[in-house]
Amino acid sequence: MINCICLDRQKTSRDELVGHLRKISGLHLMGTYAGCDAAYAACQRNKIHILFLRVYSYPVTEEKKSLLEKINKLGVQIILLSTRIRVGHEAEALHAADFVMLPTSNVRLWKSCLKALKIMNPDVDLPHMKTSNLELTN
Repeated sequence: MINCICLDRQKTSRDELVGHLRKISGLHLMGTYAGCDAAYAACQRNKIHILFLRVYSYPVTEEKKSLLEKINKLGVQIILLSTRIRVGHEAEALHAADFVMLPTSNVRLWKSCLKALKIMNPDVDLPHMKTSNLELTN
């Protein structure tokens, strides 16, 4: 089971993303947050594998970058989501596992989970992964 959280300041957008994430078998949504501080606290308290982060503006503030770096150091893989292609340029600077253009689908998010899973465990055999067996173990 892959534990994840969602960070998005707008509730309607967050709810839409949650709808997609709940369709991915093997992905356990541990919570949703509107602020980076609350998401960081959740990552410290729980074993979170993936953070789905909605980014609205470019560039990301230094304060947010600092918190995201701390989250990443906890072993959490960050998947950036945005309607702005320019945000994709910050994916590497934020050590993101993937960048997803919005609107998206649960299949595209599942593929992002696979990329994050491969980073967490390089021995995972991705060509044989199916949505029914999204697991962190071999």
